[in-house]
Amino acid sequence: MRRALLWLWLAAPGWAQESMALVNATVHPGGGQASLQTSVVVKDGRIVRIGPEVPAGCQVVSLAGLHLYPGLVESDSQLGLVEIESVRGGLDVREVGDNNADLLPELALNPDSELLPVARSAGVLTAALQPTGGRICGQVSLMQLCGWTPSEMQLAPSPGVVVQWPIWAKEEDAKARKRWKEQLAQLEDWVMEARAWGQLPSDQRTVRPELEALSRALQGGRLFVRAQTRFQIETAAQFCKRLGVRWVLVGGAEAASLARELADDKVDVIYTEVYRLPGQDYLDFDTFYRTPSLLSAAGVRVALAGPGSHDNARWLPQLAATAWAHGWTEERAVESITSVPCEIMGLVDQGRVAAGQRATLIACDGPLLDGRTRVVRAWVQGQEISLEDRQKKLYQKYRNKPRLTAPPAKGDNRPMISDRLPPRLPLARVSAPVRPSPVPETFEPGPPAWGQSMTGDIRYHEVTSKILDNTRQVWVYLPPGYAHNPKQHYPVVYAMDGQNVFEKGTAFGGNEWHMDEAAQRAMTHGTMREAIIVAVSNAGARRIEEYSPVADPKYGGGGAEKFAQFLKTELKPMIDGAYRTQATAENTAVLGSSMGGLVSLYLGLAHSNTFGLIGALSPSLWFAEKDMLRSWAENPPQQRPDRVWLDMGDRESQADGDSNGVPDTLDNTRKLNEVLESQHQRGLLYREVAGGTHSEGSWSERIQDVLEGLLPPS
Repeated sequence: MRRALLWLWLAAPGWAQESMALVNATVHPGGGQASLQTSVVVKDGRIVRIGPEVPAGCQVVSLAGLHLYPGLVESDSQLGLVEIESVRGGLDVREVGDNNADLLPELALNPDSELLPVARSAGVLTAALQPTGGRICGQVSLMQLCGWTPSEMQLAPSPGVVVQWPIWAKEEDAKARKRWKEQLAQLEDWVMEARAWGQLPSDQRTVRPELEALSRALQGGRLFVRAQTRFQIETAAQFCKRLGVRWVLVGGAEAASLARELADDKVDVIYTEVYRLPGQDYLDFDTFYRTPSLLSAAGVRVALAGPGSHDNARWLPQLAATAWAHGWTEERAVESITSVPCEIMGLVDQGRVAAGQRATLIACDGPLLDGRTRVVRAWVQGQEISLEDRQKKLYQKYRNKPRLTAPPAKGDNRPMISDRLPPRLPLARVSAPVRPSPVPETFEPGPPAWGQSMTGDIRYHEVTSKILDNTRQVWVYLPPGYAHNPKQHYPVVYAMDGQNVFEKGTAFGGNEWHMDEAAQRAMTHGTMREAIIVAVSNAGARRIEEYSPVADPKYGGGGAEKFAQFLKTELKPMIDGAYRTQATAENTAVLGSSMGGLVSLYLGLAHSNTFGLIGALSPSLWFAEKDMLRSWAENPPQQRPDRVWLDMGDRESQADGDSNGVPDTLDNTRKLNEVLESQHQRGLLYREVAGGTHSEGSWSERIQDVLEGLLPPS
């Protein structure tokens, strides 16, 4: 709740914003420009500069490995107007009566709707609300999807009025045809009456809000005409051309058959029927998938939208990807849900990543139209917003649901019943303690992992340890070639603090290492060997205990050897049995940061016959009165590790006990490097990181270098 209040407060108009630079992202500007690796500088809610230079004093936000796009726009939406369809009191999309031109849907918008965060999670940050009901349904409202009140969320005046075009099927009787003509005549009367009302002197106009709204749409806006069939579209085009009315086609199931006429009349199309099923057996299965490309080829400007839904805005990237797969270009598909809706709605300062545009942006962990891509960060007018939503909360809730103990099941129900409890969840009404089950003797790859920001093929396990008497989460990243090369075996990297490694949702402070993206880049570019990465979560409150070889006078600890035995005798055999690994020491790495770096050094010192590649980022060498320094100096391992990565940032601590002008953290790391050099440690890679801090963000920036150093291409 506090997080939600915070971002809503920050999004309030008038909040003074400092300059911010989004750096190291692959920027997709739109407008026909190719993507490029550059920085985007934002101030006061607007983009002020695109380029590599970052102004002094600017807040720097690293988006390494991410793709930056304009926020998505749902151009035919009922978001916030409907919550539960079966509850009539919550249906605010339609009004009684035939002429509702003065209807303002933003007045009924629920800013606290549970569906808005779900849409934001998919990158949808702007919506054009289009009401239904009556012949003239109401006005289009342009809303950003965060804020305290509807007036705060409104972006611009209404661009026009929604009209539901009357339909008459030619096979129907004469009575239906007569009714259709009457509806058309009524619509023409309203248009002519609104024009006449608008031409009157202001002091002679009667109070007719519906005529006032329709008059504005006719003078400076457009009619948003809902029509699907060729007959509807053709008659709407003739009507608007005869009366000189500018209009936008919304729907357009059969628009491809009139593409040339629509292009000649400069009619824009908001196409909502990508997922429509062909209704006649003579239609191709991909008829509606191909319609956007056919319209574009004729010169029609096309935006994509869902089918007027209140809960499916999250489909937008999939709709665009489907159209791309059936004849459209990727550039046009992306623009159909970013810049083109803004152009149609008159939002000239939104929809592209360019100087002067609103800084309403999304950062993805891959190309937008890739079905595996997730939106991991978002900004609305320069302020970062939360991407938490009800579905993610429910996932986390039921992922940790207690599992009751039961005797082994028989028959088809066996896989449905668990014989153990998850960690840290007590079993109610059980007097005898429940002991964790041993690691099974047969091993299988885990199911696919789920997360907001995971990249690649990542599997999930829950591993129960007899040695540690606990259960922990383990994520296994499989390299790009794993599925395609069934005879290939791969080196393995065991990463400490595994919850921070791949996934923003489980990472400390929401800041992950992006090791999956870093590995994917390095392996794709051939700068490291393809490898399996095993991310092992820490033990929470027992983290210091498990990651420290000896006890510290203040913090305690000293359980690293038990943790080492867990890795060697329980987890590693499981991984080697379930996946195609190269199990030898020279192909097995451990790495971690801070206390995770300390235990990695211990594993290299005491168990180098199992773990021959050591990565220690910012290791806590101060712990237990620098015991690790003394251990490496006085009791070096008989079998040396094959490679050791050791680093420290120069801004990780301000403590300078010996007053030599060098932080103690850097002093300690330099001393360990000197010890290793004096012992002629092979494969030693030592780095002092300028500006490096003791943080997940800093480790994320150099993790690709670590992986490439430990596993260089052979």
